[in-house]
Amino acid sequence: MTYKRTRAGDSGGLTEGGDTLEILFQAIYPRPFPSLKDLKFDDIMLLAEAAEKYQDFSMIYTCKIHLEKFCILAALRGVTMGQHDDLEMVRELQPLLINIPLSEVADIFFHMSPSRVGAFKGRSF
Repeated sequence: MTYKRTRAGDSGGLTEGGDTLEILFQAIYPRPFPSLKDLKFDDIMLLAEAAEKYQDFSMIYTCKIHLEKFCILAALRGVTMGQHDDLEMVRELQPLLINIPLSEVADIFFHMSPSRVGAFKGRSF
């Protein structure tokens, strides 16, 4: 990839949105690292792409952790909503859930249909 030098005052033509770049720049400059906990999946994906483009390795790693959380929660939603009846999947999710805030896990079970609750009652995982 080649880069063209620009003169002072020329615009560089960034392709990322302002919100994405603002979070990325917060991570680059010497100040407290930005929190990503309130970002949605698509926003973290955009941020991860920008972090890779500009080689901000700490942000790449942080995005990876948050994307793993989204994957774990999506799998848990699939199990609790009846999309999967595989108890082996529930067993595999258990150690991964330790790093997910309890409020997020509880929210998934709170919205579970009553018919699905019976699938979890009295089972040892």
